[in-house]
Amino acid sequence: MKNLTEIITAGAKKGADFVFDFGSLQMLIESKSSLLKLDVKQQVLNLKSADSFFNHTISEAYAQLNSSYAQINGKVDVPVIKIILLYDEFSNTAIIELSMREIFEKDPLCFVMTIRELEILLYFHRNDKVKEQQILNVLLDSIKSYGVRKNIGAIYDELSIYKNPHLDGEMDYFSEAIKYFGNNLQ
Repeated sequence: MKNLTEIITAGAKKGADFVFDFGSLQMLIESKSSLLKLDVKQQVLNLKSADSFFNHTISEAYAQLNSSYAQINGKVDVPVIKIILLYDEFSNTAIIELSMREIFEKDPLCFVMTIRELEILLYFHRNDKVKEQQILNVLLDSIKSYGVRKNIGAIYDELSIYKNPHLDGEMDYFSEAIKYFGNNLQ
């Protein structure tokens, strides 16, 4: 693969959306734009809405990942992990993984990742190869049979990765807006 990412063309079977090649491992990514309904994010949550999200979004993504995984497994020399990429922002994706034990306990190659976590990884891919390799090493240890399974959030916590450096400097539009309003609303 020449580029970091390859978009997978749609075939007769539904499959993953992207393959990211990080050298020491590849990530098969199925992106889901489905959002968790607001009534699931409340203190007293609507279990029907939660079940619908998990059964529809997560299970469907997992099936698509497995379809693509079957096509590339054994054709590459590095491990391939399966990522369900969510555009909704969760404070702890481990909750999703724990709620779908039938997937995540049985398949150590499958992870849930938020778009924020992917942005951070891609930032490090471009700007900090040492930090990128640290993340990849912990992921590789996690998928080995003797490794302790960790979700992406736990890996970032372990490596003290708490902010998205992609949004610093010129990309920090929030701080720029605050400065603008501070200067113009006095």
